[in-house]
Amino acid sequence: MTTRKFGRTALIAVLALSIIMSITGGTIAWFTDEVTSANNVITSGNLDIELYHTNKTITAEEKVGAATELFDDVTRWEPGVVSYENLTIKNEGNLALKYVMTINATNENTVNGNGLSTALKVALVEGGVTATERETLLSSIPAGQWTTFAQFKASGALLPKDSTLELPDGVTADKETKTYGLVIYWQPGTDDNKWNVNNGKTVSDYVAGQNNNYLHIDLGVKLNATQLTAEDDAFGSDYDAAAHWADISWYTANPDATEFTINSFEELAGLAQIVNGTAANKTQTAEALHDDFAGKTVKLGANIDLKNIEWTPIGRIGVTSTDFTYAFRGTFDGANYTVSNLKVSNEGWAGLFGIAYKADLKNVNLKDVTLNSSRMTGSLVGQLYGSIENCHVNGAEIKVVPNAVANGFDNGDKVGGIVGWLGDNGNNRTLKGCSATNVNLTAYRDVGGIAGYVASSTNVNNNTSTSVTININQNKNYYGVKDFNAGLIYGRKGGNITESGNTAVNGNIVLVAVPAAYANETYNIPEGVTVIGSYAFAYNDNIKKIVLPSTVTTLNDRAFRDTSASEVVLNEGLTNISYQAFRNASNVTSVEIPSTVTTISKEAFQNSGIKTLTIPATVTTLEYGGCRDMKKLETVIIKGNLDIPVYAFRACTNLKTVVLEGEDVTFGGGSSGMIFTTKENGDGSAITIYVANETVKGRLLAADTAAKDYGGYKIEIGNFPSI
Repeated sequence: MTTRKFGRTALIAVLALSIIMSITGGTIAWFTDEVTSANNVITSGNLDIELYHTNKTITAEEKVGAATELFDDVTRWEPGVVSYENLTIKNEGNLALKYVMTINATNENTVNGNGLSTALKVALVEGGVTATERETLLSSIPAGQWTTFAQFKASGALLPKDSTLELPDGVTADKETKTYGLVIYWQPGTDDNKWNVNNGKTVSDYVAGQNNNYLHIDLGVKLNATQLTAEDDAFGSDYDAAAHWADISWYTANPDATEFTINSFEELAGLAQIVNGTAANKTQTAEALHDDFAGKTVKLGANIDLKNIEWTPIGRIGVTSTDFTYAFRGTFDGANYTVSNLKVSNEGWAGLFGIAYKADLKNVNLKDVTLNSSRMTGSLVGQLYGSIENCHVNGAEIKVVPNAVANGFDNGDKVGGIVGWLGDNGNNRTLKGCSATNVNLTAYRDVGGIAGYVASSTNVNNNTSTSVTININQNKNYYGVKDFNAGLIYGRKGGNITESGNTAVNGNIVLVAVPAAYANETYNIPEGVTVIGSYAFAYNDNIKKIVLPSTVTTLNDRAFRDTSASEVVLNEGLTNISYQAFRNASNVTSVEIPSTVTTISKEAFQNSGIKTLTIPATVTTLEYGGCRDMKKLETVIIKGNLDIPVYAFRACTNLKTVVLEGEDVTFGGGSSGMIFTTKENGDGSAITIYVANETVKGRLLAADTAAKDYGGYKIEIGNFPSI
């Protein structure tokens, strides 16, 4: 890096007295004898991208490298100074590329917290600067075109020379080159003296030969490039859609800093590389960088869209599952910004962060998350030893399936909407003020709307889950009888914890599937499960008894279809016997329908082994064919005033007795057909039906063709049998 110094004589000779007088009232001002020096970082991966420049003094195009000085016509920065560079980005390779160019400002000092990066403004002129005189140049740039260093960004795409690549709709690119004029200006203002290091000093205060106070800053550009998504080759036009790059310059500029701010996808990817020990510091050495950020804070300075590009989590497990060498150990403050479109597919420790150890994560919003993993998975962090506060996820699809189950090893666990594992090791453990909304989780066990697992002595306070669905699937890669430990706030706790103010709204815990190999004779479904999933108990040959908890409200279609169990204990609170819920459950000889059930769906009990079926008065809907083909059914008791549809009890081979206790029972919904029969052809001659009055009898005879044809059946009024 070349640094130019200007001594007292040169400074005083050049400085205009009128400016001195108007700004400082007679004192010497603006000892700014530091020129902008080389500070350029040009990275291109495997692409061939180059940057060229011209300016007021360099009229023939020169290639920009790491040692090139830009804006070197400025001998000192002070109000009114303007400088420019014409920069031409060239694609000198044979691949289409996209690029991002930003200002690289480092080595900056401050006056009372004010540095040149906040005084100087920057403007971008497409096509380059043509007017070189100060006043003409400034008047050609609209006022709204000026911005700050932090906000400045030039981006675009370049095709290779002579390219015939056809771009898809919505994708644009320039041919081979793009030229910009980059103008930097200190517009004089009324508060300029807050940057004045020498305010109040006179000429006699200046000591010759010594480094007197001056403002300085090193300026350059940072040019990043990656292959254009639309690049086409033998793999197709989208093979490189996930191409992106990592930016670590925010760290390498001052690795000893204790606070960093991240503003882009690329910088966040750089954080992951630095923590994971995979970042190559090309500006200093070829060695891989690694920093766990212990004692440091990383903040977000903007919303970041990860664009559903496959994300590498920040922090990874080491050689063993207890090797935390590459864990994040600092404080991450999202500053209430949002990270969106996060996508991870790996074999464990999945999330924005993979693993963090004795760390604090706070004020992070996540939106639209997709995670596929095998264990230790959460939208924010897979495994954390530390604290989480004020972190939120809205919209997530998280699936965790065991992938290694041999030799007693198990996984498919520790899965949460925010955090998979919130661990111990004596550090601070707090889960506070977090929320999960519109989150769908699927796992083998230890799964929660907010946290999958929390260690003992953890404070779990004021967290909310809203519209969270937890799917317990122990069918795939089954590794034995495991309590699935699911909850809408947390799934499993490792001991005593402190809880208060936690709320779950509109959530469901769904028992998706119980494996055919599940060996216990009795399956007591744990409290908290609200939904029994489709085919949940189908085809298991070992379970003899299934007991539902009080929390179940819904049976999904075919929940017990083809089950080998002989007894199913339904719970009060259940509202629906679903489509084919007990179809072909031939070993089930009796089922007590709870008084909270209102609907028996189509074919709900078809071909089951039930002998006596009592339908409570709360049932208001019995759907078409709900109890047909019940080959072992002998007795039906209907307590209420139900409308019994056609085919409701058709072909119930052993049906002998039907008791209709309601005084206003109706049939067929206004149509007629076979309702109670022992054969497919409608024969009901072996059946006796008891009704409450003549009205019900008349309705039955009018609606049920089996009452008139095929031998009919016997109808009794009153005199209900004792069953």
